[in-house]
Amino acid sequence: MQAVLLKQKVAEQYGLKAENVLTGAGSSAMIDMIGLTFLDDGDEVLFSAPTYGAFADMAYLNGGVPVFRTGNRGAEI
Repeated sequence: MQAVLLKQKVAEQYGLKAENVLTGAGSSAMIDMIGLTFLDDGDEVLFSAPTYGAFADMAYLNGGVPVFRTGNRGAEI
């Protein structure tokens, strides 16, 4: 029930619909939810390096393939 109230308050504060607000138990859990929602087996997930480790974990755990890139500003990937 508290999560529902939180979503409603956040939505109200920012002028959103409560159904468009996602809450979770921290950033790693939210990142994993993104992977569960959008990744299919074999999908490539592009990261800049260095990055937050949870991004690569999300890719591996959800069947994705992490692809790390480093580069200079304006460089083509």
